[in-house]
Amino acid sequence: MSATKPESFSREANQIIFEDKTPQALQEIADAQLKRLAAKEYVGILKEAIRWMPLENQSWNEYLIHLLQGEAKPEEKPNIHRTRALWLADGTIENPDIVIDQRNGRRSYMKMYSDEKNMLHQIIVELNEDERVGRIHTSFVTRDNKRHTNKAFKLMERQIREANRIVYIKDEKLRTRLTSGSTAQLASQEDAPLRQPGNKNISPGTEKINGNTKTAPD
Repeated sequence: MSATKPESFSREANQIIFEDKTPQALQEIADAQLKRLAAKEYVGILKEAIRWMPLENQSWNEYLIHLLQGEAKPEEKPNIHRTRALWLADGTIENPDIVIDQRNGRRSYMKMYSDEKNMLHQIIVELNEDERVGRIHTSFVTRDNKRHTNKAFKLMERQIREANRIVYIKDEKLRTRLTSGSTAQLASQEDAPLRQPGNKNISPGTEKINGNTKTAPD
């Protein structure tokens, strides 16, 4: 049984019936959400600036399709769960359960959610050489199912065991359970104090309206 209580799935995301959308409509909804996310600059656990943006040689549409489909073929339709994950992004980056540095050099922000079944949302960040700036490479969810009823939490445990470094764990009990016997190096208190992440910074070109961030007109 999980040592951390999964957060209920965002009300905003539940109100959007993704299953009833055509692939084109699903991509259009996701495109609008990604543009909202890309208008922000987040401040990560180690004060790194995190942005949603494509690679220099990658178009915006290619970036969007990668987020929605992963390594699937371009002609395949968007994955519903990967699409819904875009509505979890703010919570996962701003208030993660766990942050680790993977062996491939990328940083993974993880948070457990529940929409009747537990699901682990991961946002993978590519960092520059001094680790002060990060680009979100991908975002995806892993959900429990009838055959694997504890799949999400087991994946979280495995990610910890295989991590190059544990940067942050929000819950002390979870930290004790996941790090016992782990070969991963814990980040020092100086590097990553066990605290709640700070608020995000809103980049120029955005404004707050009724507590929500909205992109300002050009």
